Amino acid sequence: MQRKSNTEWIMLIQEQERSGLSQQAWCKRKNIKVSTYRDRKSKLCKQGLLKPSSTAENAQISWLAVNRPEKHKQDNSTVKVEINDVSILLESGFCESTFLRICKALKTLC
Repeated sequence: MQRKSNTEWIMLIQEQERSGLSQQAWCKRKNIKVSTYRDRKSKLCKQGLLKPSSTAENAQISWLAVNRPEKHKQDNSTVKVEINDVSILLESGFCESTFLRICKALKTLC
């Protein structure tokens, strides 16, 4: 197997970051060892040839306050959340932890 040039690695790293896949999932699809990928990415950043990414793996998370109305005995209300082209309809009893994970993922994509 021929060694990849710095330019080829930069293109691959940018492709992975745009893919929305984790490094592990993307490397598995491309048949690249994760350790090799991370090593090359680190070296390119240290050489100043690649800026550190802003993907979920490196991003700092900032939180948005969400005010929930008090629960009623029979709360059948719904809340619609829109972020760019994505709409999420939350019905009473929704799983807050799942919703927060979705919001984090959308923040990195939008």
